[in-house]
Amino acid sequence: MTSIMLSAKDSNASRKLDILAAFEDTTTNREIVVCRAMSCKAPIHAEKWDDVVKDQDKIDAAFYQLCTYLNEFNSQMTNAIAKAAPVQHAVAEAKYDDDLGNPFGRIAVYHILTATAEKHQQKNLDAMLEQLSEYVASECKRAVDVGGYLERIQIQYLELIKAKETLPVLHSRILPRVLGKLSDGRHVGSERMDFAEGQKIGEKACEWQTLRDEDATRVSWEDVYLDLASTDEHVLTHCIKSHGGDPTGPAGRSVRFPVGVGFMDMGVENFEDGCDEQALGLAAQYESTFGKPATVQMMIIAFIITLGEIM
Repeated sequence: MTSIMLSAKDSNASRKLDILAAFEDTTTNREIVVCRAMSCKAPIHAEKWDDVVKDQDKIDAAFYQLCTYLNEFNSQMTNAIAKAAPVQHAVAEAKYDDDLGNPFGRIAVYHILTATAEKHQQKNLDAMLEQLSEYVASECKRAVDVGGYLERIQIQYLELIKAKETLPVLHSRILPRVLGKLSDGRHVGSERMDFAEGQKIGEKACEWQTLRDEDATRVSWEDVYLDLASTDEHVLTHCIKSHGGDPTGPAGRSVRFPVGVGFMDMGVENFEDGCDEQALGLAAQYESTFGKPATVQMMIIAFIITLGEIM
């Protein structure tokens, strides 16, 4: 950066001053500085600029007052800025010696920092969008993977919202690919254990895809995510109950362990001879006392008690 132009505009003319160049203390330059400062509401004169500009003494008085403020600011902030932003500080002070210093140096540093902030922000956004694209393109072949797949995308989506990325950009990167990928679940073959769950998720994604084809403005990622995530949770919960049984349901409380079958038959080795006989003895005692076979829970408790006695 070779120049930073400080512009001043009033009813007479529009003029500019390079605050990185060595300051030439002329009447014109003083007028430019005072005009710009007063247009920014700097409290350097009691009168308005239209009155100050008519009197050179008033311009000079306002200029000296502004220099006082700038010097006070510099004395407080120069060392801190030199440590925090050494490159920008060096650029601002390049045309001045160490004793005098650039009276506009802090303004120059602020301008240099903020002028490049937008470029850094866009670079960060581009990196985050690239990460989002990777999440969207990642594999999701099983119904059990859908929840994690959607959650990764949702987390990155929220981060991009915080970073001020626009919804149209995010929707265009997420919705067509996600809905297309999950809609393929409708065609899952019955040779897969989770084919029914994959088909249900695919059907739901297809509904959203159809709605988006009709009117894209009616479909948002927030709505799609909540619907698909809840559908995934529902079908997987149903799958667990159907194939594995509900451990909290009636079936889980009525499973019986057959008397006469030892733990060796279940692949559990004895820690000491007679361990399974003791456990089964407890089970038999339970049946004779209460008139019904011992449940799996009772057998486990008996086994734990027996282990505690022999260890």
